[in-house]
Amino acid sequence: MSNDKFLESIPKLSDFAFNDNAVLSAYNDMEDVYQTYIRHTNKHVYRYFYVAAGYLLNTACSIMKKHQTSHKPNLQEVLEYTQEMLLCRTGETNVYPDGSGEVQEIIQSICSRYLPGDLWEKLVALTDKYDDSVFKAVVLMQPIARGLTHDGYSVPTPEGINKLALQILDIQNGDRVMDLGCGTAGFMVEMFKNDKLARYVEDGFGDVFPGGKYYGYEIATEEYEVAVLRANLLGAHYIDRDFLNIYVNYFAKKCDTDVFDKIFADYPRGLRYEYHCVDGNKMSSDWMFNEQICVHLSSGGKAVAIMSNGAAWNNLDAQTRKTFVQNGLVEAVIALPDRLYNNTGVAVTMIVFSHNNKHVRLVDATKIVTQDKPCNRLSDENIAKIMTGLYQDTEYSKTVDVNDLETNDYVLNYGRYVAADIKFENGQKLGNLIKSIRRGVLYKNTGLSSNKTNTTVDVQYLTLADIKNGIIDDELQYLDTGSEYEKSVFIDKLMEKKNFFVKKNDLIISKSGEPYKIAVADPKPGQKIVPSVNLYVIELDTSRVDPYYVKVFFESQRGKALLNSRSNHATMVNISQEELQKIEIPVPSLEVQKKIKNAYLAAADEYQIYFSKMNDVINRLNAIFDDNCEELKCF
Repeated sequence: MSNDKFLESIPKLSDFAFNDNAVLSAYNDMEDVYQTYIRHTNKHVYRYFYVAAGYLLNTACSIMKKHQTSHKPNLQEVLEYTQEMLLCRTGETNVYPDGSGEVQEIIQSICSRYLPGDLWEKLVALTDKYDDSVFKAVVLMQPIARGLTHDGYSVPTPEGINKLALQILDIQNGDRVMDLGCGTAGFMVEMFKNDKLARYVEDGFGDVFPGGKYYGYEIATEEYEVAVLRANLLGAHYIDRDFLNIYVNYFAKKCDTDVFDKIFADYPRGLRYEYHCVDGNKMSSDWMFNEQICVHLSSGGKAVAIMSNGAAWNNLDAQTRKTFVQNGLVEAVIALPDRLYNNTGVAVTMIVFSHNNKHVRLVDATKIVTQDKPCNRLSDENIAKIMTGLYQDTEYSKTVDVNDLETNDYVLNYGRYVAADIKFENGQKLGNLIKSIRRGVLYKNTGLSSNKTNTTVDVQYLTLADIKNGIIDDELQYLDTGSEYEKSVFIDKLMEKKNFFVKKNDLIISKSGEPYKIAVADPKPGQKIVPSVNLYVIELDTSRVDPYYVKVFFESQRGKALLNSRSNHATMVNISQEELQKIEIPVPSLEVQKKIKNAYLAAADEYQIYFSKMNDVINRLNAIFDDNCEELKCF
């Protein structure tokens, strides 16, 4: 068979059924052998044992095919064959050399630590049940990890994020691709599933692999080892261990290029690291990585990075974002859904870099997700919808020019600019209508009691849970300060603060959303209510604006959009006092406001009537058995 015919006949990576029954069965059989061995020997559990075992079993199958024998090679024979194969691959001019010595050292190190000869004897018996392609698929399947390693960086990038990034990058043959923080090289595996990159070559040793140029950088030890094995199984691609030193521009010393056509980066977020500066301004670690990504991006290249949500809007990075935007480096920003990663429910942001951008595309993909357990995921349909929003304006995406970004402190958040389309002829900033605004308090050692007689002070505590459907509950719990001494200290603290207790017509807005809880206070005469730390208490200028009118506005669709636009979408959506006061609201005449207030109060009264009736019906339902117990002769 000619070489061309041979290459055409081999299965491409895109043809692999990574989740078919044979592959999953092989994975389970390998795990059973390993777990049985661990139970009997009390050895340390290797998180990625299946990758190392699959790699070596794939090699064992190659040996048996080469010699056309059913003899099971021992572990030493496999290691020797691996070294011979690596040397052969490194000598090929059409394969990018990765340094076979290092790969061989990694394989031997893994074997000495986690895969002794007696365990190998049990594993190699699986070659009677599965062929080399199955073992190869096990090595390249979506990583299965048993928790974080001690260095804390080891969280596999979700498959959906890899697929979305690859669609955006549109990698072509000949592109130099960098994967910063490559982990177990899941992005590389996904990349080589693309038939456009399947320039398969033979290594002269009976094996074939894609002929692309992939450069991976990873700091976590076990993930680095797995990345090297997986990359080597697909060809001799470059993997380096230390990527936290990227700011010293050391790439040129390590590989054949320091400029890349396509870059993907899922770097550690929120590092407590020595912050570097752009134009003399401090920046978070996310933008430190982003800066170096752009330094190493070719003039016609494109990069995708996964950063924390806060980096898109926080004050610390405002000047850095300005520099990036004004230099035309930011092409698009995509707010991703939460719960995509297996170690956190926190949502992240995908940012796209390229050169000479005159505007920025903003996409809100937070609701474009397939609900699943234990994690949400991006399906192919979800990815297609996000890609649509990336190239055309939709109800969840829009193009924002530099002037609008400048007006909004270069916040890269879609919601901020949706609200910019909401205009009012008689608009006023909320801050201009406020007499005072304050947060509630938190007394960590204060207990709560629903029974007033069990407390030492006649003070009630208003929490988020006490605001239901925009109405403050009548039955608030009482603060219990404990001893008489604690009571006197507590009262002294209260008296130190002016307007400490909630007053009639105070506007109450929750600090966290969404949706935000909003109510108007109406305490009874003599009632003392302390707001919790999660609430803002706002005294409005009632000669200009009615509190009920403001409440009703913020509960409207436009009001919710404005609140969302000024929110910080971090671990929990929240809004600061400063941003809250920047919101512009319509201020019609007091007569119009009163009309809206009365309509609200009428609807609220109707709600209370229905709510009361519903409770009566529920109580009757729950009492039916007891009420009829005598007739049923129940004892």
